Amino acid sequence: MKNVATTVTIASSEYEALKEKESEFEKLEALVKYYEEQLRLAAHRQFGQSSEKEEVSGQLGLFDEAENTADPKLPEPELEDIHYTRRKRTGKLEDDISSLPVEVIEYTLPESERICPDCGGVLRVMGHTVRKELEIIPAQVKVEEHRQEVTAKTTATTRRSLEPRRRSLSSRAA
Repeated sequence: MKNVATTVTIASSEYEALKEKESEFEKLEALVKYYEEQLRLAAHRQFGQSSEKEEVSGQLGLFDEAENTADPKLPEPELEDIHYTRRKRTGKLEDDISSLPVEVIEYTLPESERICPDCGGVLRVMGHTVRKELEIIPAQVKVEEHRQEVTAKTTATTRRSLEPRRRSLSSRAA
């Protein structure tokens, strides 16, 4: 199949309209190229290499004086490893509360409860557990030391203790 050129006759008004559409098409093509270039430039401004990285007439050379004057034949200085351990301070709470008044509250088992539930033997006091609480009263601070008896049967290895009794707010005010 061969390409055959054919001649078509059209009216002059149609020819003028065709020429007008063709020039409008060329203008739109130029406008599309313009917008594509603007998009490329905007993307380069946003994501491209920044101007800060470009050397501007030797200004960046002002700060490499040490590199320029250094002797490359000298060996690199050795780095020292410095290791130390920090010890956590212990006993700081004891230092802070040692000057405060202490109110000792003792918890003791009544004689009727000093009986071993297993064998019925008598429990005797083996020592105390101590819990310190700070009670802050406006314009007054004091330490409450709660001492609780730890009891044990002289022949048994079991231990029994009385749970600390909490005082009500009315008894603290008294």
